[in-house]
Amino acid sequence: LQAEGATLIRHPLEDEYTLLPRFIGPACALATAIAMAQACAQVNGSLPSPATLREAFDDALATASNAQEWVNDFAALPEWNFCGAAVAHCGNLQAKVMECLFVRLPQARDWLEFSHGAFQANCNQPSPQWLFTDSSAAQAELLLQLKPLYQQNPYPLRIIRSPLGFPFNLLYYELFLNQVVLAAVEQQSLDLIEWPGKGRDGAGYNLSAPY
Repeated sequence: LQAEGATLIRHPLEDEYTLLPRFIGPACALATAIAMAQACAQVNGSLPSPATLREAFDDALATASNAQEWVNDFAALPEWNFCGAAVAHCGNLQAKVMECLFVRLPQARDWLEFSHGAFQANCNQPSPQWLFTDSSAAQAELLLQLKPLYQQNPYPLRIIRSPLGFPFNLLYYELFLNQVVLAAVEQQSLDLIEWPGKGRDGAGYNLSAPY
């Protein structure tokens, strides 16, 4: 790519062992995306202004100020419910929880999938339900209709509402979850440098030939 004229930009935070995993990548991706969009005049109109992004991210931080209320849900393995395309792109959000708290990936589904088996399972063995949405009128109407379905368990229903639509709502969710996961790490005194099993996972990385 460099031979064809591409520019390689490196940043100093390359050692994942000394950083909270899954935090730096989205931030770098956002900075890169904004820089690329600004360089391509034809897509500038589809990118939220820096002021709009700043307001949205400030809102995410303010909403996460009560993070401790959400932290307690992790012990019961919350299930995540997304509206729209975000569910197909939430892998980093899930991995952030797994790699920082050393628990299984939160199950993620589309809102409309909940009534097809998951609702019955939740009635039998309740789990906290988190709903990820944006502020569009269509999603607000759908949430109003489906909300009673998600409230039939002993856990309070959690709603994360981004003022940004897809795909920028993913960045809002990233920033919000950063705060909640940080609070959980602090509460549980988790060591993200000397993590469980460190040094014993070589068999998964040191394959000498294709399997």
